[in-house]
Amino acid sequence: MVHSSNDVYGKFPEEIRLYKGTPVLATTQDFYETDPSRGFARGYTLHAHGARPVAMAKGISKTAKLWGQQLRETMLDYNYYGRVTLVGEVLPEPNNCVTLSDETDEYGMPVPNVAFSYGDNDNKLIAHAV
Repeated sequence: MVHSSNDVYGKFPEEIRLYKGTPVLATTQDFYETDPSRGFARGYTLHAHGARPVAMAKGISKTAKLWGQQLRETMLDYNYYGRVTLVGEVLPEPNNCVTLSDETDEYGMPVPNVAFSYGDNDNKLIAHAV
């Protein structure tokens, strides 16, 4: 198993041919409703879908810290990987907001300043999904 951001790649004994699967092939909302026994509020969906080789290599090289020979060897087995993507509900956080900066763009409009981070509930949700 290799994961990239909110994607998890699993290696199978048979060819999956991930490149034939864009867009979403299957989805489940079995984990979408709040279940107090999981230790977090709200939930997530899981999507099984394809990924092109460059997108997979880019994602796993950053998140899984694969590079060089290790990345090459993983990508040689590209046809044997399947991918599941997490789409989770992020709870509102006061620090997650869009404000306007004093800087302006070429048209004189204020440039947006986006602030976003995951909270404790979001991190628990992601860990459960992975």
